[in-house]
Amino acid sequence: MAEIEIEQALKNVTQRMKQALLKRPEAHLQIPPRLVAVSKTKPPEMIITAYNNGQKHFGENYIQELESKGNDSNILEQCKEIKWHFIGNLQRNKINKLLNTPNLFMVETVDSKKLATALNTACQNRKRETPLSVMVQINTSGEETKNGCDPEEAGKIVKIIRDECPNLKLEGLMTIGAYNHDLSKGPNPDFQKLLQCQKKICEEFHLNPADLQLSMGMSNDFEHAIEVGSSSVRVGSLIFGARTYVNKGKGDNPETTIGTGLSRIRHMECADAYVNVLKSWKYSYPKEIHFVITKKALLDKIQATFACHFPLVTVTPQSRNSKASSGGLLQDNHAMTHAVQTNNSAMAATSGAMAEVRPMDVEMSDTNDSCPICLCDFTDKKTLDKCGHSFCSACIDHSFSAVGPYCPVCQTVYGKIIGQQPPGTMSTKKEKRSLPGFLECNLYKVEYEIPSGIQEKCHPNPGKRFYGAKRTAYLPSNKEGETVLKMLQKAFEQKLIFTVGDSRTTNMTDVVTWNDIHHKTNILGGPSRYGYPDPDYLNRVSLELETKGITPADVFGQKIKPKISN
Repeated sequence: MAEIEIEQALKNVTQRMKQALLKRPEAHLQIPPRLVAVSKTKPPEMIITAYNNGQKHFGENYIQELESKGNDSNILEQCKEIKWHFIGNLQRNKINKLLNTPNLFMVETVDSKKLATALNTACQNRKRETPLSVMVQINTSGEETKNGCDPEEAGKIVKIIRDECPNLKLEGLMTIGAYNHDLSKGPNPDFQKLLQCQKKICEEFHLNPADLQLSMGMSNDFEHAIEVGSSSVRVGSLIFGARTYVNKGKGDNPETTIGTGLSRIRHMECADAYVNVLKSWKYSYPKEIHFVITKKALLDKIQATFACHFPLVTVTPQSRNSKASSGGLLQDNHAMTHAVQTNNSAMAATSGAMAEVRPMDVEMSDTNDSCPICLCDFTDKKTLDKCGHSFCSACIDHSFSAVGPYCPVCQTVYGKIIGQQPPGTMSTKKEKRSLPGFLECNLYKVEYEIPSGIQEKCHPNPGKRFYGAKRTAYLPSNKEGETVLKMLQKAFEQKLIFTVGDSRTTNMTDVVTWNDIHHKTNILGGPSRYGYPDPDYLNRVSLELETKGITPADVFGQKIKPKISN
């Protein structure tokens, strides 16, 4: 995200905060809330830009990332008055590591008496000159997946901090509200519960409500939180753009398995994340990275990404016919293991370099005596006419009905695919500015809006509510970009852009997510940040659309529509 974009984003969020405060009932405190800019996964350069535009408070979820950024030489030199908030789960054995952070201002996630006592002792041992500000995190929803103490325990933790922890200063209470709460049904119950906790604790300890802050509200609900009384909101993606995550493995090595199956991570996102990790790797590089892939198209995406950034690294295909594994992770007998052979000098020499994409010449293994779906001998063998793959007649008929009209082995499409995307709108407008790498033309700004609703039979939990989404993407206005845009519009009409499922970035369930058609949601930042320049992006997304049965020939002669609904 460019400096001017961060500056504008901060202005927009600040203005929205002011407008929300005006809607707060007079009975509530009218103290302006504090903005904590959540910078997790974002580089120091973005933090410095935000700081230079007046933002002083920043929040981080992970201790290692906070320690690294807090000790970054550029941040220390250019952001002398920065105030760090730790807003993630804190374990007692990580307290000393947390306290290594210069300018640590507040820990918002104290959720037990033992943690408060341990934090106080660590501060005492380090002889902090001033008490460390803390908040008590309360699990207002009672969800097992969320951290925080029981509301009934909050008062006991407050008492411990006030009476037995002189090296800590109680600042307030913190909670994480229900994601995308439907305000038509009333105020967010999590926020109401925190307000009740504040009232109860203030009465018990004879505190002024102004002296017991409330940290509640994030990017999706900060305005509502301010309206009902929040003293501090934690906003990240609205300021810095969408986050980039990598699936973590054990120890110092990134996890060496990626896929769209049980882990629910899309291949292209994983490849981008691995490249990002390897570029900033502080240890010796892993000797091999293994991909177990059943689809050559997916292999090409991963290989192409590595070839762009590490052209000296070799990829060695190891084809094997493998039956389903005992753990149930491998469900296809045409899987192949591809080992990316690495070494320190090759990685170091090519990190960040760009090279021509060199696709591998890989043969997908096949068998002629068993059905790829049931792994048994053919029963009433049926061969698909376009790709030539064979299946049991009942198996392929069921696959077409349950999954979609395409070959399970090679993804060749047979007919029109209709997805599971909930109703929504796709708006397109042309803007007089350019994208990096496409300076000769303007850009198209594409805005998607999928409102919250009730899941249908095709979704994971029929009858249960799902939470909607708003997304923005960018395309160049040249001939290739316009073709891709028309293909995306057709995909939207066929309900293929989004689906309902689990979000890897927020860990929320029953939310609208992307459906394996990758979009550029940032103007700048390159492939690792879903932005430009990325010279091969239009080709890649075109191939992704073709795997869903939408080709350039399907949209030839069509006009770009300003707004469509599905």
